[in-house]
Amino acid sequence: AENQYLTLDDDNGGSNQNYCEACPAGSTSSDGSSTTCTCGGTQYFEDNECKDCPSTSTCPSPPCSALTECTCPANHYVEKDGSSWSCTACKTGQTKDASNVGTDQAATTCNAATSCAENQYLTLDDDNGGSNQNYCEACPA
Repeated sequence: AENQYLTLDDDNGGSNQNYCEACPAGSTSSDGSSTTCTCGGTQYFEDNECKDCPSTSTCPSPPCSALTECTCPANHYVEKDGSSWSCTACKTGQTKDASNVGTDQAATTCNAATSCAENQYLTLDDDNGGSNQNYCEACPA
């Protein structure tokens, strides 16, 4: 039926029968043969619930069907702390293309700054996970 999805009953004495389950509040499905629910704009469906994409990330072609479709914006890198993902801004002058959460190891660092704006100077980032990328810092007053 509408707003239900087809799931597998792994707790059914080992017989693994499919059954219909209601979609979580705020989500929908097109019919009873759907295997996932459609969540709102910056959410994805996992473990029978709608979960938010990490902060500042977006769902480029909503709805997202998995965490890996959430995308950190340009000039942000993907960071994981335990099981929690986030999009963290690069330091001033560093750059990074938009990248998907949870899939690309290269998404965890920003590119070094090669030039800075007026009244800034290029310095070495010794606190960036040991990657030592250049970034821009404001000149002292």
